[in-house]
Amino acid sequence: MGIIRRCVVVLAIVFGVCACDQQAMIDKLTPHPAAEIGRSVIDEWRTGKIDELRPMLSRELDNPDSLAKLRDISTRMPSGTPTSVKLVGTNTFERWESGKAKQATYNLSYEYQFEHVWLVVNVVLVNSGDRTEIVGLREGTHDESLEQLNAFSLAGKGPLQWLFLLGVIAMPLFCLFALVTCVRTPMRRRKVWWALFTLVGVVTVTMNWTTGDVSVRLIWFQLFSASGTAQPYGPWQLALSFPLGAVWFLVRRRNLIAVSPPPLPDENVVSGAG
Repeated sequence: MGIIRRCVVVLAIVFGVCACDQQAMIDKLTPHPAAEIGRSVIDEWRTGKIDELRPMLSRELDNPDSLAKLRDISTRMPSGTPTSVKLVGTNTFERWESGKAKQATYNLSYEYQFEHVWLVVNVVLVNSGDRTEIVGLREGTHDESLEQLNAFSLAGKGPLQWLFLLGVIAMPLFCLFALVTCVRTPMRRRKVWWALFTLVGVVTVTMNWTTGDVSVRLIWFQLFSASGTAQPYGPWQLALSFPLGAVWFLVRRRNLIAVSPPPLPDENVVSGAG
C-alpha cells in the first residue's frame, strides 16, 4: 500500500505541474481581435444590451423567441463589476479556399469572477471577411473557479474513481513488464514487432475525473494502455485500455521461445561395448 500511495502522490504532482502552464497555453492561442470582440459581446449580453447585439446576431438567433431568451438569461446573470475576467477556452477553425482563409470560426469562453460566484460564458463568432456574426451564446455559474473545480484532487473521490486511478498507474507498469520480458526472451523471429505490440491497448474506457462520468470507445488504441489528458481549465480525462499486446505475448511466450538444437555427438567418443 505504501508504494501505491507514493505512486498516487507522484501522479497528482505531475498533473498539478501540467496544469500550471494552462494560462500560458491560452495566451499563445488567443486570436486577436476576435478575443476582444467576444469579450465586448459578453459584456453587452450580461448588462442587458440586447438591442446593441442584434446587428451581429445570426439569422438563427435574431428572432423573437431567441431574443426573449437572451434577455431573460441576462437578468439572471451576476450584476456589478467583476473582480477579474480571463479567457479560459479558445478554439479557432479556418476554412480555406484558393490558399486564402474564406471563413474563420472562433469558439471563446470567458470566466468572470464576482464576490461569491464565477460566471462562465461561451461565445461563438464566425468571421467571413466583411462581417462577424454571433452564432452561439451560452452561460453557466459555479461556486468555484474552473481552475479549482477541475483541479486534480484526491479529496471526495468515490471507490470507482480510486479504482480507475490505480488502473492508470498499474497498466503502464504491466506493459513495461511485458516489454522487458519480451526483450529478454530468446525468440525465433519478429521480436521487435512483439516488443512494440506489448505496449498497445485496445477498447478504451474514459473517466471524467471531476464528475466521475465514464464513456467507452470500442474502436480505439493507445500506448501503455493508459493516459491522462486535460484541456486548459477543463477536467482531467483518465483513460484505460485492455492491454491486448502485453496479455497476448505473455500467454504465447512459451511457444515463441527459440528452442536450441541438441548438441552434436563428439566424434572422438566411442560408444557401445567392445
